[in-house]
Amino acid sequence: MSQITSEEWKTWKQDPVSRLFYTACIERIDDAKEVLANTAGMDSDMDNFYRGFIHGYREMLEFRVEDSDSDGEEATLQ
Repeated sequence: MSQITSEEWKTWKQDPVSRLFYTACIERIDDAKEVLANTAGMDSDMDNFYRGFIHGYREMLEFRVEDSDSDGEEATLQ
């Protein structure tokens, strides 16, 4: 696990490049959901691929930092 400060995490999340990264993740999720909605049931392997693809991107979007002490000085990326 990587150690960063809560402030570093907040700064990174506000960076324009990070914001574009998150936007791209959301677009990929939406695109995959659209493909899945239009092709579900035709190929179960592809259905599973898109389900896993969506899950993986959602997991990236849900990364968070939890304080490891009461001061928030050191945090764990999870």
